[in-house]
Amino acid sequence: MELGICAHIPGRVVRIEVGVGDSVAVGDSPVVLEAMGVEMPVEAARGGRVTRIDCVLGQGVREDDVLVLIDDGTKRVRPPTRSRPRKPPSPVAWTAIQPVPGSLKVTKKDLDALEAEFGDLPPGYRDFMMRFGAAEFGGILGVYTPDQVRKTTADRRPFFREHLLEFEAHVRLATLQTKLWANANDVLVPDDIARLVVIAHATAGDLATLAFVSGSPERLLRFQRPSMKSVIEDVGPTFAHAIAKYFEDLEDDE
Repeated sequence: MELGICAHIPGRVVRIEVGVGDSVAVGDSPVVLEAMGVEMPVEAARGGRVTRIDCVLGQGVREDDVLVLIDDGTKRVRPPTRSRPRKPPSPVAWTAIQPVPGSLKVTKKDLDALEAEFGDLPPGYRDFMMRFGAAEFGGILGVYTPDQVRKTTADRRPFFREHLLEFEAHVRLATLQTKLWANANDVLVPDDIARLVVIAHATAGDLATLAFVSGSPERLLRFQRPSMKSVIEDVGPTFAHAIAKYFEDLEDDE
């Protein structure tokens, strides 16, 4: 099965340590990036044989760009079809979540300003932020402050615009982007990209971005990293349901 080794940070390619046909082991660094004057090796999470190099020396890359494709020798296995649809997770009760020491306080004024900028916030998000603030909750869900929402949204929209909804142009190429965003048109339309607002990230099972489409906040979407499963999920309809989904994923992994 073909897998991508992706940039974990924005940077510039300063070394390419492999060629097509070379073997890569877990923990090897086939590519080295430079960011803020520091060399950052990009490590392989899986081993395999290099089938394609998708970067060149001196190239600037963004986080999650595919740098090297490898084949790990396994065959893609289609998961068994469920006999009945999986029941959506129940919303999490706020009493089940413990405040995190050092959480960053978020005020009503902060949230009013965020809502004025992006439109209605997802149901439950305002209540959550007023109760708990912004922090990492048990390593499962990292909720952003309003300033982080603005910055991350601005940083991620170009990535969404480049990688989403364009897979048909690359359908003949064996690239990870083709596989990753293959269900994009089932979930989004091009006009949604400019209205995506990133509010949190999750680390249950795999690192992912949680966003909503401004103007329709009942749509909470999870975008998984390119090196992970190739799916965009709807994890709504409320922020409490989204949190329940992350807890459920964590239990599944265990």
